Amino acid sequence: MAFRKPTVLLIAATFAAASVLGLTGTATADTPAAASTGLADQTQRAGLTAAQADRSKAPVKPACPYGHLCIWANGNAFDYYACGYFHLPNLVGTGTWVNNQTPGTVARFYSMAGRELWNTGPAYSSGTADWTLVGYVRPC
Repeated sequence: MAFRKPTVLLIAATFAAASVLGLTGTATADTPAAASTGLADQTQRAGLTAAQADRSKAPVKPACPYGHLCIWANGNAFDYYACGYFHLPNLVGTGTWVNNQTPGTVARFYSMAGRELWNTGPAYSSGTADWTLVGYVRPC
C-alpha cells in the first residue's frame, strides 16, 4: 500500500498536535494524593522521578564566595569577609555554615558573654550548628 505525500503530512501533523496537547505518552494511574495535587502529572511532564521532584522544591542556598564565611540561620543569610568581631542577632535553632576563606583560616563563634563556644577548623570547612547560644562571630 503506497502512501501519498498529503496523507503522510496529515498523519505527521496529527501526531505533532497530539504531542503538543499532551495527548500522547504512557498512561499512569495516579494515587489519590498525587491526583489531588497534580504532582504525578507534573513530574511525568517534566521527566522527573517523584524523588527528584521533591528535591527540586527544597530551598536552595546560594554558594559562599571564596574568602567569605557564610551562615544560614532562621531563614536569613549572613556573609562575613572582613576580620573583626561581629554581633549576631538573636538566632534560635540550627542552621548551616561554610568557611570558604583562604586556606587555614579559622572562624570562631562566641557566646554573648564572650566565651569561645566552638570554631570551624581551617578553611575550607562546612557544617551544621545550633545558633541558640551564639552571640558573636570572628571570621578570621
